[in-house]
Amino acid sequence: MFADRLKTLLHIICANSSDLARYMNCDRSNISRFIRGVRTPERDGGAAQRLAGALYSAAETSGRTEELRGVIGCGCEGDDPRSALLDWLYQDEKEPEAADKQQSKAACISFGERLNSVMNLAEISNIRLGRLLSLDPSYISRFRSGLRSPKSNVRIMDGMAAVLLDRVYERDRVKELSKLMERSLPDEKGKAYPVFFTWLYGVEKDDAPAIEALMERIGAFPSRMKPETSAAGGVQADADERSVYFGNDGLREAVIRFLSFVADNGCSEIYLYSDRSIARMMENSAFAAEWAALMSRCVVGGTRVNIIHNIEHGFEEMAGAINSWLPLYPSGMIRSYYCRRRSDTRFSTTLFVCPGHACVTGHNLKDGESESGMYRYDTLPEIINANMRAFSGLFKQSSELIKVFRTLQIEMLAVSAGSGTTVLTSRLSLATMPRDVLRSLLKRGGATAEQTREITAMWETQRDFYKRCLQRYYIHECIPITGDMTPFADCPGLDVRYTEDEYKEHLNEIRTMMRKRRGYKLYPLKEPVFDDLRVRMARDEIVVSRLSTPNISFVFEHPYMCGSFIAYGRNIKENYTEEMKNAPALLKKLTGE
Repeated sequence: MFADRLKTLLHIICANSSDLARYMNCDRSNISRFIRGVRTPERDGGAAQRLAGALYSAAETSGRTEELRGVIGCGCEGDDPRSALLDWLYQDEKEPEAADKQQSKAACISFGERLNSVMNLAEISNIRLGRLLSLDPSYISRFRSGLRSPKSNVRIMDGMAAVLLDRVYERDRVKELSKLMERSLPDEKGKAYPVFFTWLYGVEKDDAPAIEALMERIGAFPSRMKPETSAAGGVQADADERSVYFGNDGLREAVIRFLSFVADNGCSEIYLYSDRSIARMMENSAFAAEWAALMSRCVVGGTRVNIIHNIEHGFEEMAGAINSWLPLYPSGMIRSYYCRRRSDTRFSTTLFVCPGHACVTGHNLKDGESESGMYRYDTLPEIINANMRAFSGLFKQSSELIKVFRTLQIEMLAVSAGSGTTVLTSRLSLATMPRDVLRSLLKRGGATAEQTREITAMWETQRDFYKRCLQRYYIHECIPITGDMTPFADCPGLDVRYTEDEYKEHLNEIRTMMRKRRGYKLYPLKEPVFDDLRVRMARDEIVVSRLSTPNISFVFEHPYMCGSFIAYGRNIKENYTEEMKNAPALLKKLTGE
């Protein structure tokens, strides 16, 4: 059984549930349920992928990888240990009976299918619903087709449920809706609303809303970063010579003083860590504005910011930590980390250090900071150095949460091809573009000699990556294929469209790949999942690239984030299985052959 095999592996690699919880960044009780057999994660689900990665990481830490490989039958270094791990763990698990599968499928009907059914029942179009909700109809289309979820926006969720229920009651279709929901609805619409709302949105619980909100933020950068104007309200930093501050207001004043000094003096580097609730700090709008303005001044002035985020509870918390810093990432001056050790549940620690100049520190009872919190502002070299040593100790227990590169820079690095890859993109991929089409686009787009060199090198690197990946794994591309025969091309830094002949030639190249490469699959979408973004998802790395200026890419390697993105991509592909099967016929039609 799965639980017995998991216990065996833990014994072999000298690890326990706490170790796995730390590597998976989840609560220890989740691992305990696996070990006791109370819950078995789905073989192809994100939790199983993260568990396999955690087991192998724990084995590496304890120096027991050879023993682990021997047990699971993964003898060659080139073999994928995680895949072998999962095969070994699940070899005793039987497939559910067909009837059980059918019942499970019916019980797990997706949000998109539920929304589509209700809209048909209510006789309402994408355009009409979009107008009533003040949304572009394309968003409704994405919700309906299963590409997107409205769960990141409560206003949209509430408005959509209310409009649809109103239409159902107005058209006297309550009985039909009750049948669809497989539960009776009261005659009074107000009492039916919470039942309908829960049914419409409450079946699946996943990370999709947080993923979509994060992607929206990444796609919404301004083309150029500008320093914000300081609010200059709260504290006169130059005149403040206190060494001790009390409560929330005191911490705000100490932080403003610290950042003001850094910005005014152009300090080269600062180090930030706090495991207390930052949301509480940001409740003061004047402080939030001052914080944003000072951080912007620091970054624009050349200060590198190293921050260790306090992340304990899954993707939504990780995305929130990243979101708050996103406007500053294009500067290249932010380095984000997460600590692999769990934080203290009794005390909170704040540690801001500017080496050689100043530091703000606090160690207080958790959730009691507003009443009894005490924070020190120190400039003595001995104290600053001691706190910097403490921060260095935290660094040794931390890993990078996000890396930021120029897109041309990351794509010209030696990209690993150690697992299958799913690509969600709003444009045909540069990797599948014929050489002649690339040359034509670069010439017509007015590319400089430097741009031509860089984009050509990126094209060669991506084609090599696809080739290596397809030799052992797969490439699945989810791309909008519509009636537009002259869309924009994926050439970073150039706003150039295909001619109709160029586009057809590129589609023909994809047709050739589908015939010759069994591992390559195209999922034609009705609209892009995310506008002007390319998301490349592999087991150990997620790369999110902006296709508009600034052309930068974000790399995520946290195991939980990778698992969540992979599950998100899998859901998209499951919704477009039929379109994938019909892709060859669609491309043949579009190319006129």
